[in-house]
Amino acid sequence: MNARFALIVAWLGAWLGALAGARPVQAADVFMLDQRVGTIAFAVDHVGLFSSRGEFPLFQGRLLIDRVHPEQTKIAVEVNAAAVTIPWPDGPDLLRGPDFFDTARHPIMRFTSTAIAGVDPRHFRITGTLEIRGVQQPLTMDATLERQQADPISGTEMADFTVTGVLSRSSFGMTAQPVMISDRVKLHMTTRIELPRVR
Repeated sequence: MNARFALIVAWLGAWLGALAGARPVQAADVFMLDQRVGTIAFAVDHVGLFSSRGEFPLFQGRLLIDRVHPEQTKIAVEVNAAAVTIPWPDGPDLLRGPDFFDTARHPIMRFTSTAIAGVDPRHFRITGTLEIRGVQQPLTMDATLERQQADPISGTEMADFTVTGVLSRSSFGMTAQPVMISDRVKLHMTTRIELPRVR
């Protein structure tokens, strides 16, 4: 296993023992998700005829890799629900209202992982808890390593991931317009992290 691949795997908390020879062991490494190049988007079907897509442009995330106890590696993300965007004029206000995200009372959505497991060298499964409107529900998402390359300016090694999942909006109390709007909501996220340098 080469050092660059080992660092990717370590990012997701799988097979971290492979890093022991790549760099000095530390109790934990913290990586911040780069909001400038990341996206958190959702899509939902309407009466089976077309789909609406929205985004949450304001979010922050942190990945904590525990090298001593790899099973405790975690990712946590907070999303500003009030900043939701959707490409039709009344959409954002409707989604901020009490029938949907109810941002006046619950402005922040949160996801905290409980387990991260490797499926193959480029695919990982992230299990955790999603909180929307103060309601917590389990959620499993699939992560794919899309590319790994050096930043042309800094030379720092970067890794780009895509994360997908599906949730039931009614399980979070969003039951409005069940005939018009599907209960099934697709999630699609992209993120970039800076990998530690090998020493």
